[in-house]
Order: sequence, then C-alpha cells, then structure tokens
Amino acid sequence: METISKIEKNGFVISMKQKLIKQIDSNLFEIRSNRGSYKKQIIYFHRIGNEYIIVKSFSKKFLMLSQRRVGFAAEIEKILGDK
Repeated sequence: METISKIEKNGFVISMKQKLIKQIDSNLFEIRSNRGSYKKQIIYFHRIGNEYIIVKSFSKKFLMLSQRRVGFAAEIEKILGDK
C-alpha cells in the first residue's frame, strides 16, 4: 500500500504531522488512505521494537471510525500487546 510505504519512509513523527497516522487510543493508531473514491482505514498497534500488528482493515464510503471497531482493536491489543 502506497500510504504505508510513505509512513515507513518518513517515520512516525512526520507521518503524524502529515495526518497519515492518527492516534485513537494510548497504543492504537489509524492509517487512512484516500485515492479518489477508494477509502481505506487500517487500525494497528505497536508491539515491540519494529513490530506492528494490524488489527483491522476496512473500506468505507465515509471515513468515520466507529467506537465498536476501536473497542475491538483495543481488546486485540490487550491480548497481543504484552507478548
């Protein structure tokens, strides 16, 4: 995915400033990719070192993140985050 490549190249801090990444909880982040009418959201968390876990990826007509999806991602992060 082009957006993930940009994030890898620019780093976390610059990607946050460019609004490629949005923090949605203490260790949960969202990547939004917009290409024309194609809109993709990815929820992920940082685990250890260079390890990131993608929890949920979905396409939507409108880029609004539901609390249900955030709750699901938070539960996965609790289960896998400390391992």
